Amino acid sequence: MSSVDSLASAATVEKSTEPLPKHATARAAELLLRQSPYSVLKDIDCDFHEGLLVMRGSVPTFYLKQIAQTICRSVAGVRQVVNLLDVTVPEKPPVMEVATPHSRRRGSVWQLD
Repeated sequence: MSSVDSLASAATVEKSTEPLPKHATARAAELLLRQSPYSVLKDIDCDFHEGLLVMRGSVPTFYLKQIAQTICRSVAGVRQVVNLLDVTVPEKPPVMEVATPHSRRRGSVWQLD
């Protein structure tokens, strides 16, 4: 059984609908992620069991995936980090058309007045 599987089984409570309270180390890692200057790291979820910290969620770049891992490695009590973050490139933002006081739109073409 892998360490990730053992963490998942340790976090499962039979016949209970109540989630287990989050371990203080996982909360500390999540707090550090939320305090980082990278706002996308605030949605990362962490679980902790016997020195193993597991990160789950998604980030837009591999750079931010590494930043999150580095932050979590600095938490006291963490001996190993399992980085399960997905890198999901956001869709290209829509092209914004900017109208000026001296322009008007004719069909799909902007014309200057």
